[in-house]
Amino acid sequence: MSQGSEAHHAEAYDRFSLWCATPLGGRLLDAEYLALHGLANGLRGNYIVQLGRLAGRDLVSASGRGKSTILLLSSAEKGNPGADGALHCTPDCLPLACDSVDTVLAPHYLEFTITPPHQLLAEMARVILPGGHLVITGFNPISLWGLARLFYLHKGRMPWQGRCLSSWRVRRYLWRLNFDVLATRYAYYRLPLPSQRLYQQTAALETIGRLCWSPCAAVHLVLAQKRTLPVTPLRMRWSARQRKVVTGEAVGLPYSQTAP
Repeated sequence: MSQGSEAHHAEAYDRFSLWCATPLGGRLLDAEYLALHGLANGLRGNYIVQLGRLAGRDLVSASGRGKSTILLLSSAEKGNPGADGALHCTPDCLPLACDSVDTVLAPHYLEFTITPPHQLLAEMARVILPGGHLVITGFNPISLWGLARLFYLHKGRMPWQGRCLSSWRVRRYLWRLNFDVLATRYAYYRLPLPSQRLYQQTAALETIGRLCWSPCAAVHLVLAQKRTLPVTPLRMRWSARQRKVVTGEAVGLPYSQTAP
């Protein structure tokens, strides 16, 4: 990634992180973390990686796994890497070895970068162990939030500036990268309004949404598992299996045929 592209990604992700600190953004993150807790609670493994940190929060604690963690941040995010264990990196070049982590969490990581999403997913797939898991969160274009994006996109406001990928498109990318999608969850059915009063008055939308139009929530969470490639046993070389003929006898077998 070029220096200009890296700066663009860092700026966009930082702006989205600041939006997540607003009342509306905070309520959305709360709903995501609650859905993630139920989605990732049964995952196994010792090494979990999160890409990006929104509004100073992390998904690792919400996943319910008290295992070893490492936090990968965009280069523009501030903080002392030695203090919080964070590593600064670019989105398409993770400082991790191939097949080295059990789970990768990517909260809205595909949306605020000019790098094509399949390249970002390929880099995540590179570092995940066979049998490991990938959890992706993103805005759902088939929702009230997706409809609002049509009106606010031209105004340059967050979070409407991000790339909006449907869960179907994310699943298609993952399938091509040797992943099986285990589950898809949806969260937050209320209107994208900052008013706390309207938030409380529209509580019924959560219940109605989960019962009637579950795939039309504001965000989707996709859980996928990297396939374990089958091991093909190596056959013994033919030359090693040939029997040698010595003075009229085959090794281990009597020589019963006489020459004419």
